[in-house]
This record gives sequence, structure tokens and C-alpha cells, in this order.
Amino acid sequence: MTGLAGAVQVAAGHYSSLALLGDGTVRAWGMNSQGQLGDGTTTRRTSPVTVPGLSGVEQVTAGRAYSAAL
Repeated sequence: MTGLAGAVQVAAGHYSSLALLGDGTVRAWGMNSQGQLGDGTTTRRTSPVTVPGLSGVEQVTAGRAYSAAL
């Protein structure tokens, strides 16, 4: 998938997914009906988008209608 070069971890939820890149940033894609992609919208994303405001992330997780970064 385009936009995931350098991914070191992927988390898959029911309706969305996250990728942690080696530089500590996060990309997200999926349904986003609850805003779980963290991009400030509820727009469905079929390609990974950068989650704004995140840096230095060490781990990601995703569930039914949420995403989280540590």
C-alpha cells in the first residue's frame, strides 16, 4: 500500500488501521465514522493519511471505533 514505506508496526481495528513509521509518525486509513483516524474528520480514507500532531510515537493500537498511540 502506498504511504507505508518504513512502517515498523501495523494495528488493525474493525473499521480502520494504523501504521507506525520508523520516524515516530503515524499513518491511518479506514472508515473513520467515529473520527478514529485522528485527522480531524469523519471522512473515509482508502489510502493512508498522516495523523497530524503526533511525533515520537512508540506503539499504536486500534479497536472497534478507536485508535490510540503511545
